[in-house]
Amino acid sequence: TRSLAMAMATDSHGRHRAAPALRSGPALMLFFAVTGASSLLLSAPAAVRVAQSSAHAQQLFFAWRGGRSNPPRCCIDELSDDFEDTLDVEELLSDVGVEVGVATALSDEPDKAMTEAELSGIAEGEWEMSDGEDGGKMLRVVVAGKLMKFETGVMARLASGAVSVSVGETVVFNTACLDRNEVRAIDFAPLRVDYFERSSSVGRTPGGYIKRDGRPSDAETLVARIIDRPIRPLIEAGWCAETQLVSYVLASDRQHIPDVMAVCGASAALAISEVPFSKPVAGVRVALIDDELIVNPTNAQMEKAKLDLVIAGTSDAVMMVEGCAEFVPEDKVLEALELGMKAVSTISSAIKAWAKAIGKPTYTAGLRELPTTLLDEIRAIEVDGTTIGEAMGPVLIGDRKEDREIAINRLKALAVEKLSGSEDGSGPRYEPPDIKNTFKHLAAITLREMVASTGKRGDGRTTTEVRPISIKMSPLPPQVHGSVLFTRGETQALGTATLGGDAMAQRFENLDGEGNKRFYLQYAFPPFSVGEVGRLGTPGRREIGHGNLAERALRPSLPSSDDFKYVVRVESLITES
Repeated sequence: TRSLAMAMATDSHGRHRAAPALRSGPALMLFFAVTGASSLLLSAPAAVRVAQSSAHAQQLFFAWRGGRSNPPRCCIDELSDDFEDTLDVEELLSDVGVEVGVATALSDEPDKAMTEAELSGIAEGEWEMSDGEDGGKMLRVVVAGKLMKFETGVMARLASGAVSVSVGETVVFNTACLDRNEVRAIDFAPLRVDYFERSSSVGRTPGGYIKRDGRPSDAETLVARIIDRPIRPLIEAGWCAETQLVSYVLASDRQHIPDVMAVCGASAALAISEVPFSKPVAGVRVALIDDELIVNPTNAQMEKAKLDLVIAGTSDAVMMVEGCAEFVPEDKVLEALELGMKAVSTISSAIKAWAKAIGKPTYTAGLRELPTTLLDEIRAIEVDGTTIGEAMGPVLIGDRKEDREIAINRLKALAVEKLSGSEDGSGPRYEPPDIKNTFKHLAAITLREMVASTGKRGDGRTTTEVRPISIKMSPLPPQVHGSVLFTRGETQALGTATLGGDAMAQRFENLDGEGNKRFYLQYAFPPFSVGEVGRLGTPGRREIGHGNLAERALRPSLPSSDDFKYVVRVESLITES
């Protein structure tokens, strides 16, 4: 910092101004990075140099801007003798204006979120909007006896929407951005969701050779999917600007689980942004602990949970349910859904009111008006002496999926050819993605009407008939510890099981520390399973998500490690779909 400070100059009024070398963008970013990092060293739990004496060790708990730092994760005993008695900590603190705080054990503290809820004066199920620090805007909501705080306008002010959510001492920062450079007609919601748990949020550095947070882990990918699923369907139809939601866990007290906080924060960031998102969602976790349903339990409580249910929705509808249970009665699950939806409704209603008060206007250039007459025009296209509307029903019925798809694709191609217009511009002209999307909608309407009127589905089965099931045990040689070929209709999976010792356990690292799994399931969906050509390599988000669902379904039926010493690895290779 000293070398950078020498590049600063003062004007005639004594005010600091950047020297010419620092006025360029990259140089200024470097200046902010270095000066910001040096400021962090002053606010960190341990100073740059700390003596080994117990008197100096007591000064490790600094208070910065009225807040308390977490206890240091480093081992003071590892510091060399050269540092002993070389630094007067009290003098350092007085120079930088930092007061000495009192060391307290985090594990002995009461739930800060519940204490804040009691002191806030906000009743259960109510919320309050106010001006925050540094010119920001705040929203405070009390749910399940805990205070949830939303704040915007302080960080990432160039993002279309940026919201930090905190419960207790867990902070999740969320942003929503859109690409204004290229707006094109597409037939899907152009949304990407990323979620990251920073190791610094618990005062730790990643293990291994590379000391930097890298690509998202499987657990982080699963949380990104939880954020994505309830939000994607609610983005207004016709939106075609690339949109990205990013969530970072900036601080974790290891009590409050950040995944459902990320759902709420990402929804709030999107709601106040320029993306058309008129129905904000919220997410909560409901757990059954000692026969009592608890909304948003702590990590310690989850260790005894027999039901783990994540519920996301709007103020009046459920959008997503995901979870697992250990043989819990159905009426208890329904009760958990009702309890969770009350909390979801409260949070989503609060976010909606907040977005109405401080949200940005919609970026209209990214919102295309969908044609209203296209559905009728597709129905009226002539084909083989009839119309697409009349021919749609028969081609949706057939024994083989491949034959049905060929017939449907032929009608779709005809619709695109007829309605996308001619080269001279004569006749009606629609964008091909609009035609394909409307054609898909017509096929769904037709199939629904057929099932309702005839009681039969696309492959000829009734609504109560199950596809033929075939299970072939041990199709592979015995060196494969266990194998099975499972076929249901035109869907097929090859499953294998491998047993091993402790060294075969799947190691992982998360905010709670390092651990390993003695049972894990890996799912693969190669392109040949649907007769296509595609990329093979690292598993995609969908494969990670499906494998996790299967793993959670099987785990409760496995014997304990005391009764069964082996580590079990299961692979599910989809060969037909």
